[in-house]
Amino acid sequence: MSQLYPLANQRLRLLVYLEWILLACTVPTILLSQLHPWRPSIMPLFSTIALALLGWAVPKQRSLHKLLYTLLELVIILLPILLDQRLRLLPLLGFLPLLCFAVVVRGCRMFSLKGRLAVAGTTLLVFFTILLTSSVFPKDLEGMLRPPPNGAVVMPVPPEIIHLGLKLNSAITFMLGLAFALLLINALLAESQSREQLWLAHDQLRQYARRIEDQATLQERNRIAREIHDSLGHLLTAQSIQLENALLFLPKDQEKTRQFLDAAKQLAAQSLKGVRQSVAMLRSDPLQGQSLDVAIAESMEAFQLMSGHMPELTVKLSQSLPTEINTAIYRILQEALTNIFKHSQATHVYVSLQDYDATVWLDIEDNGVGFEPNQNTTGFGLQSMQERTLALDGQFYLKSSPGKGCCVSVSLPFRRSV
Repeated sequence: MSQLYPLANQRLRLLVYLEWILLACTVPTILLSQLHPWRPSIMPLFSTIALALLGWAVPKQRSLHKLLYTLLELVIILLPILLDQRLRLLPLLGFLPLLCFAVVVRGCRMFSLKGRLAVAGTTLLVFFTILLTSSVFPKDLEGMLRPPPNGAVVMPVPPEIIHLGLKLNSAITFMLGLAFALLLINALLAESQSREQLWLAHDQLRQYARRIEDQATLQERNRIAREIHDSLGHLLTAQSIQLENALLFLPKDQEKTRQFLDAAKQLAAQSLKGVRQSVAMLRSDPLQGQSLDVAIAESMEAFQLMSGHMPELTVKLSQSLPTEINTAIYRILQEALTNIFKHSQATHVYVSLQDYDATVWLDIEDNGVGFEPNQNTTGFGLQSMQERTLALDGQFYLKSSPGKGCCVSVSLPFRRSV
C-alpha cells in the first residue's frame, strides 16, 4: 500500500507524530511534579517509556492481537496508580490525560470506526474510575486558595467542594478533548480512505481504458491481417501456381527463360513467406494457443536455424501470467532475437525469464559487437520493445557499448492470482 497510496501513509504518519508529541509532553509534566515537597511517585515516567517502546510493535493483522495490545497499554497506565497507595489527584491530572489520549490515537491507527469508539469508551471509563477513586490531601490545596482581602469576611470553602470541582472540571475537559480528537482523527482517516478509493477507481478506469484501447488495436490488426491474407496473399499464391505451370509447359531449349521463371518463382515464394510472417505478427494471439514456455522454446529453435547458435534459456515462473503479459514478453523476445541476428554478430545469447514479488523479469544478453544507445537513431525495434513495456506500466532497461555486447532487461508488474 505504501507505493499505491502514499497520501494514506502520510496521514498515518501524522497520527504517529501526534502520539509521540503526547508522550513527550508527559515527561516534563512528571519531572516537574518531583519539585513538590511531597514528591509523587516516579512510576508514571516508566509507564510513559513503556508505552513509547510499545509503539515500535503495533499489531496490524489479527483483531485478537490488537485487543490484547490495547489492554496491555491500559494496564501500563494503571500500574503506577495501583502501586501508589496514596492516589493524589493533582499529579494524576498532569500525566493521565496525555497517556489516555496517546492510547486513543494509537487505537485509531489499528481499528476501524467501531473499534476506535470502543477504545475511546474504555479509556474514558478507566479515566473516570481513576478520577473517582483519587483523593486530595489538605497540603495539595495549599496555594490554590487566594487569601481574602483585608477586612473581608468570607465563608471557608470545604476541601471536598474543591475536590469535587477539580474532578468535575477534569472530567468535562477530558470528555470534550476526547470527542474533539475522535472527530478530527475520524475526519482525517475518512478523507484518506476516500482518496484511496478514488485512486483505486482511477487505476481501474485507466486499466479498463487500456484494455479497450488494446482491444481496438487488436481488432484493427486482425482486420489488416485478413485483408493482407485475402488479397495480397491470394494473389502471390496464384502467381506462384502460374509460374509453376509455366515451367511445366516450357520447352527445354529455352534455358534463359527458365532461369528468369525460376527466379520469379523464388521471389514469389519469398514474398508469400513474408506475407505470412507479417500476418502472423499482426495476429492478436501470437502464441496461437501455446503456452509461453513452448512458444519461447520454438523461438529459440528458430533463432538457431537462422544463426547457427542456440541461445541459453532459463525460465523460472511460479505461476501462469496474464495474457497481455505473455504477449508482450513473446513480442519483445522476438524483436530482441531479430535484432541480435541482424546486427549483433553474437556467438552466445542468454535469455532469462523469472518472476518474484508480483513482477516478471525478462533479460536478454549477447556478446555481439554492441552499439552506442545514444547514437542509435533508427532503432525502431528498440522503440517497439520500450513502448510495449511502458504500455503495461513496466520498466525497460538497455545497456550496451561498442564491442561489449548488449543487455535488454524488462520488468512487468502483474497481479497475483488468488
